[in-house]
Amino acid sequence: MNVIERLQRVDRSSAELAATGVALPLLLVSAPLQPIRALATVALVLVLPGLATVRLVGLRDVTLVLVTVPAVSLAATVIVATALMYAHAWTWQLTVILLGAATALTALAVPPATRGGVPT
Repeated sequence: MNVIERLQRVDRSSAELAATGVALPLLLVSAPLQPIRALATVALVLVLPGLATVRLVGLRDVTLVLVTVPAVSLAATVIVATALMYAHAWTWQLTVILLGAATALTALAVPPATRGGVPT
């Protein structure tokens, strides 16, 4: 599957999630006022990576989604921050940029149930 075919299969919610994953780190790096910075940080650290992963996995139970989204998001944040610390390259700017990139890539991934156009 080439890039054009892959982009045509991306639904609107996935595109919005990927755009948010790119826009929030850029907003945070630009040093907005404190209320905006806090809301953007909470969204990026607690919601976006987990939401993209849950969408990819295809969880349907609302309770399970509400528990899994922040858990996966916090785990991704810890993994990224720890890896950057071990590499002696940690900055909060690089951490949020990598979280946003991971969110965008995960949001644009085609779920396994729709690969090849045949539901499994």
